[in-house]
Order: sequence, then C-alpha cells, then structure tokens
Amino acid sequence: MAMATSGKAGKTAKANTVKTESRESDQPVKLTLYLSSKLAKQFATHAVQMGQGKSDLFAEMVQAHCRRFIVHDHAKEEGRARAAGQTGAGGADENAP
Repeated sequence: MAMATSGKAGKTAKANTVKTESRESDQPVKLTLYLSSKLAKQFATHAVQMGQGKSDLFAEMVQAHCRRFIVHDHAKEEGRARAAGQTGAGGADENAP
C-alpha cells in the first residue's frame, strides 16, 4: 500500500559514454545496412563464391570504391604545425596581402 513520493521513480539515469582518444582503430564496428532481398542474396552469393566473409568483402569494396573523400583530423594537423613553429595551420603566409 505504500507509494513512492518521488516523481522520478520511473526514470533511470543516462549512462555517460566515454570517448576514446583515438577514433581510428583496427577493431570492427557494427554497421547496419538495408538492402533489397535480391541485392542481399546477390551480395551473400558473391562473398561465398569469392571465399570471403560478407564483412571482409564489404571492407574490400569500400577500400576499392570509396576513395574520393578523406577525413582529416584538423586538431592533429594544427598540433603538428605548432610543433614545427608555425603560428597557424596555413603557416607564415596567412597574413600576406
């Protein structure tokens, strides 16, 4: 018969996530893709015929076909510029007319 008097009884605290220092690692990351049934079967068949797992085949395809855009860590580049004695990422020519 006792009731909780706290209005927050049904809510749970959100877990704080900790970001790792390095965003790039060799550990696999789960990726969910939605394909049509036909494409999913075609992809799975291709992986089997090539003697590869689907994850390995997908990684190979991304490496071969997705080279146009590259992600840069601008903070890391700025740190290198400062270590080299430059004032900014653009070097001494930043203030040139």
